[in-house]
Amino acid sequence: MDEHEVRALLPADRPVTVLHDPADDVAVTHGLLAAHDPAAGVVVVHPTPGSHAGQVLAVDILNALGRSVARLSAERINGPDAIWHAVAAWVDAECVDHLIVLRAHRLRDEQRMRLLQLRWLTGVRLVLVWHTRTVHADRDLDLVGLPHEVTTDLAGLLGELAAQPRLPDEPNPADDRDLPAVPHSDFDKFRADAARTLDPAAFGRIDAVYTAALHEVCRYLADREWADPDDHGHPYTEVWSGRARPVLAKARGHDIDPALFSGEPEDDDAYRYPLQVMLAALVADSPGLRCTITRVRGAQAALQLHGWRLELPNLAFSVGPGLTSTPLTTAVVDRIRARVPSAPRAAALATALFTGATPGELAMLYLDHLSPAATHLTTGHRGRIYAVPPIARPLLRAAHTQITLNNPARRGLLIGGTGPKGRTLRISADVCGIRLPACHRYANTWIANITVAADQPRPDRDLLYALQLTDTPARTARSRSA
Repeated sequence: MDEHEVRALLPADRPVTVLHDPADDVAVTHGLLAAHDPAAGVVVVHPTPGSHAGQVLAVDILNALGRSVARLSAERINGPDAIWHAVAAWVDAECVDHLIVLRAHRLRDEQRMRLLQLRWLTGVRLVLVWHTRTVHADRDLDLVGLPHEVTTDLAGLLGELAAQPRLPDEPNPADDRDLPAVPHSDFDKFRADAARTLDPAAFGRIDAVYTAALHEVCRYLADREWADPDDHGHPYTEVWSGRARPVLAKARGHDIDPALFSGEPEDDDAYRYPLQVMLAALVADSPGLRCTITRVRGAQAALQLHGWRLELPNLAFSVGPGLTSTPLTTAVVDRIRARVPSAPRAAALATALFTGATPGELAMLYLDHLSPAATHLTTGHRGRIYAVPPIARPLLRAAHTQITLNNPARRGLLIGGTGPKGRTLRISADVCGIRLPACHRYANTWIANITVAADQPRPDRDLLYALQLTDTPARTARSRSA
């Protein structure tokens, strides 16, 4: 390794650890293999015996990560660079903290060089297990100029691995069938109709989802100084209590725009776009139609408390995320991870499920459309907006990394993941045994067709109940349920 190569590998901040096992004790190997826990960021690799190619070691790492190495050729992950780029993408996206390589004394120069490059690209802590009587890091490992440490303290390493925090389990949305039928009513009658038509236990489940959405939207408004951060600054609470209209509530020195309280907003899109982002995030992990409708009705109530009248198309006959898309569960995402080793293909399949977008629109998603935290896909101001469920974000991050490493000049985020007329997407779905949802153009979705107005409807008892300003709704009303 020349000086230029060494300097290129220096940015990793943690030293390479060489665990010396002079007796080649089987207990060392068994103890480390038992510590393998990708969910805790610990991956232990046992290299294929007798193979000295860097490409084979990369396949061993993918296998340890739980990826289907049998489909590498089918998904065009061929050649050493392509396979190592896939390894880097998954190691980075899955937040692998420790990569432990057994029998490291048998690795060749190319294999060690690839591991050091992986360490530099991802920041993973590299642990090389050396099963020989002696070890000289400078001579045997060629680590001159790289921070490294040689240790025989297996117990200390295992203790460190045991203390490694596991990644929190992503929320797994409850089965939509557990929710009772919800009213078709608009938001001003929705909560009242639910209370009148459902038994107390069923209404309690609906109301818990409704209230959580209402509070989440109020926090969203408060975070943007559109309301008081402490009490969410519900200006209409005072209006409907008999105060003069309009009420210009002040949130810690920030005046609420009078345009929110009377007449039409000066620029509808200036309000509409951030609300579309918020609504997309609100329903991103919804388990189905009923939960989506309930969350959106709670959001409408919260917005009305702040002077916004959010008009929606009839959700019972609408399409788009949360309504006609396929909910992503832990089981679904685990199946995609296990059977689709190509990160762009895995990300394309997951994105098709949670958006219901057409293959053409998926193919037009670019690297810079993915937000830094992988929470949203946005195609620019007033463009398409998709919120990424937390459980799918590692797949999108992996696709971004793999595409960037393979060809920095390429812009497409899901290159190779959709195929002509969606053919590759359908192949991936078949491999995973997953049914693709009906696809719809973004322009036809419910989120794309919201309208925003600033008005103050005449309050009645059902509307006050929707806004949680009274404890009981009106006695009777007509309603249909979904």
